[in-house]
Formats: sequence, C-alpha cells, structure tokens
Amino acid sequence: MAGDLALFSKFTECDPEPVGGIQDGNRGLFATGFGEVRLKAKDDNGNNMPVLLKNVLYVPGICVNLISISHLQAGGLATLFAGEGVRITLPDGQYTRAAQIGRAHV
Repeated sequence: MAGDLALFSKFTECDPEPVGGIQDGNRGLFATGFGEVRLKAKDDNGNNMPVLLKNVLYVPGICVNLISISHLQAGGLATLFAGEGVRITLPDGQYTRAAQIGRAHV
C-alpha cells in the first residue's frame, strides 16, 4: 500500500474499497486504485537492485508505505527475518536487506 501516487509507474483507478485493519482517526481508509511501484533497493555490496512490486494498492491518506510479506512470497520472492533485519530474495537469487528500527523494517 502506498499513499503517494507519484510512486506508481503504472496505475489503474478503481471504485473505493475499504482497507481492513487501517484507520485514519475514527474513519477507515480506502484503496482507490492499484498498480506497479519500482523500489530502489541495494544489495550487500551497495549495488542498485531494482525491485518491481505489482498490484500495489493506492490508499490516499496513508502516511507510510506498507509491503505485504504474503504478497511478496506469492510473487516468488522469499523473506527471512533474523537478527536485526529482513532479507528479501528475488527469484533470480539477488537479494536486498531491510534493517529493523523499533517494530518496523525499513
């Protein structure tokens, strides 16, 4: 889920659909579209490693971007949570890492 439309390289509008489990104050948030987002990731050597996420929901009003681990895995990526971070491995064997800060991985 992303709240910044500028992140999408492809985008399709849809009728507003409620996003379960996420609220803005007392009101729920709604997805109003979906598409593809290209992440700028780096491998352990600092080399750029493009990652394409498909079927990302556009949720106006969400203040952070969220990635669903189950959607990553359904797309053929593997995740390993260990120590102080997560390792995300692409189908071709390339991987990137995200550090853990508090209860979030960034």
